[in-house]
Amino acid sequence: MGKSKKTKKVNQKNIQPDKSSFKLYAGAGILIVAIAVGIIALVMSQQNEAPDAIESQQVVSADVHIKGNPDAPNQLTKYSDFGCVHCANQHVLLKEFFEEHGDNFSLQIMHFPINNNALSRMAIAAALSAGRQGQYWEMVDLIYANPTQWRSDPQSAFISFVDELGLDRDQFVADMNDEDMAYKIVQDYFEFRDMGINATPTLFLNGERVPNPRTLDQLKSTIL
Repeated sequence: MGKSKKTKKVNQKNIQPDKSSFKLYAGAGILIVAIAVGIIALVMSQQNEAPDAIESQQVVSADVHIKGNPDAPNQLTKYSDFGCVHCANQHVLLKEFFEEHGDNFSLQIMHFPINNNALSRMAIAAALSAGRQGQYWEMVDLIYANPTQWRSDPQSAFISFVDELGLDRDQFVADMNDEDMAYKIVQDYFEFRDMGINATPTLFLNGERVPNPRTLDQLKSTIL
């Protein structure tokens, strides 16, 4: 990750299903728009710099999930890509941290699939779909712990995760094909890029960017 430059504060806002049922974007129009905008974003990717500060804000919706205490005075926001190994490592550190300090901190993941990557978008949809059955964080754990599995065969991988978590398969597949969810995933990506997010993981505490820790001790010394 390159060194960031300071910018002005910005706002943060038991039967295998058919393969066709696992299209992330069920609507052809949405897919075409996503591809077109993705090309534009790739061209502009060198023009953005990660901000040093954002406006700390937790959005309330069915697809937003908060770890820890939602009313905690310390709010962590992590811009993350499921395909990013550094994000996976940081996820482990944050999970350990919250086992001890979850009463005083909250964590919200803002999904940012680098270069609008299609596999990462599918992983986001899988996590959000599991979240609609109350197991978002459990699915996040499985996705981060098994990157090779879902990258090589996402359909089989996500169904195995669904079965491991005891989720309803039909409901999961239906949610994976939710066009509104698919559109929101792409919309968020470009909103975050417009804010200046250009790398993962990018971590903020109460709206102020903090260095990415490599160890649990570094994390504690940075945010406690």
